[in-house]
Parts: sequence; structure tokens; C-alpha cells
Amino acid sequence: MRRTLAGGLVALALLGGVTPVVAGAHPSDALDTDHDGFRDVDDNCPDAFNRSQDNTDGDGGVGPLAGNGLNEGGDACDIDDDGDGVDDAVDTCQFVADREQRDTDADGLGDLCDEDDDGDGVLDKDDNCIKQGNASQEDADGDFIGDLCDPDGAPAPLRPTAVPLGKRDPADKRAPVVRLSVPARMAADEIAGGVPVALTCDEACGVDGELRASGTVARRLGSRKAVLAVDRAAIAGAGTTYVFLRPSKLVRTRLARQRRTVTLQLAFEVVDASGNLRTLRRILKVHA
Repeated sequence: MRRTLAGGLVALALLGGVTPVVAGAHPSDALDTDHDGFRDVDDNCPDAFNRSQDNTDGDGGVGPLAGNGLNEGGDACDIDDDGDGVDDAVDTCQFVADREQRDTDADGLGDLCDEDDDGDGVLDKDDNCIKQGNASQEDADGDFIGDLCDPDGAPAPLRPTAVPLGKRDPADKRAPVVRLSVPARMAADEIAGGVPVALTCDEACGVDGELRASGTVARRLGSRKAVLAVDRAAIAGAGTTYVFLRPSKLVRTRLARQRRTVTLQLAFEVVDASGNLRTLRRILKVHA
């Protein structure tokens, strides 16, 4: 008679969706403290709701062996999900083990999990200089390594090659006469297409232009280099040419967030066919 009654109780319990308490089992074995559908004894975070039971670094156990807020167990209760020794609160790649914490473009996302390490708007899979911002992707020797990071393929810095400058004249010792048309002030959102500079030479000349910042300002704008943008141009005879100095997307974004006016420098080196050089500097004030 007792066996029949016990069997009926177990059947009723199963039909009702309740885990039956069997002989020899502890009542706590049926508990689900966080109500995530996993019994505490099977849950890798018994006190934290986590139906996925994700555990990126595979540490800890379940039930009494789970993390419960320590540095082990499921991601929901593990303070170091990827097990790289860097707490999630300060980890630049929370789910990818990254002890070095390298963040080239200082955007808060570590290189190991950032699809655009240098923040130049070109994804790493397509970027010919992954660690150096070069939105133009210039590659003079066509070896798929951009000029900015190619040790043997970058053009000479003071010899723009857009057009031939003519025959060198050893007797010519005079630097070209140059006139610049440069904005003194610009709004940050106007720089999206680049800082426009018109340059007039009295003879064939080439120009290298750079947009520069002090070390402190460069870091504030997310750049590890003082040079924020470069461009070059050349003309075959007396006349006017243009350069457009366009910073990376990250720098442009941070310029727009600055509460104070930012002072930048425009630097130009102009050379003629005989190698005579003229250097010019201008100041640019950028406001939000």
C-alpha cells in the first residue's frame, strides 16, 4: 500500500513540473536561487541570473564551486571574464584575453578586439598600415604596405612626385616665392573634408603639408603622433595648387567634443626643381 502511494506522489509531482525530492537527496538540490532555469547545483553563477551560462575563460565550476562574485565561474559573476588578469571594469577587451592592453587609437577598445586599431576609418582587414592612421592608404611601391609604415617604399619627404618639376639648374640658388591662402579659424565639423590650403608658386614646385598638434593636445585628441594629417601636391609651372589636411575620424570626433578652442599648426615645405626649399608655418584655431 505504501509503495502505491509513493509512486502516485512521484507521478503527480512530475506532471506538475516540480522536481521531486527523492530519498537520499538534499532539499537544496532543487533550489534555483536566481530563477534562471538552472538549479543551484548545476548553475555556474547560482546567485546571478544567466540563462546562457556563458563562461569565456572556462574557469570555476557549478553549484558550490561556482564564482559567486569571485574571479571564477560564469561571465555573469566573474570579475575577469577572459582570465587575462585584468578586471572587466578596466579591461579594454573584456571577452578576449589581452594582458598587454594595447589600444593604438586610444578609443577604449583594445587592439585585439578593435576592428580598426589606428582609428583612421579603414578596417584592419583592408588597412595597409594597421597601427598608423592613414586614411589615404597611399602605397607608392604597390607592395600593399602603406607609405607611412613601409621602411623601404615611402617617397622622399621633400620631393612630391605628382608631376615632374623640370630640369635641375645648378646655378639656381633661390627658393621659390610662395603665397599661402589658409584659414585662421575653423569649426570642428568643417574639417570633415580636410583643412583646405591654396598654395601659389612663382615656378614649378612641390609641397608637403602637415597638420600638427602639441604632444598634450595630440594625446587629448587620441593621436600618439604630433602629426595629425598630411597631404602633398605639385605643379609643373608657376601657378596655384591645393592640399587638404584631413585628420582621422577619431581626431575629428574628439575635436568636436572639445569645450575650449584647440590650437593647431600648419607646416609646409615647398621645393623647386633645383632642390631649393622654403618652409612656412601658420596657426589654425579650431572650435567646436
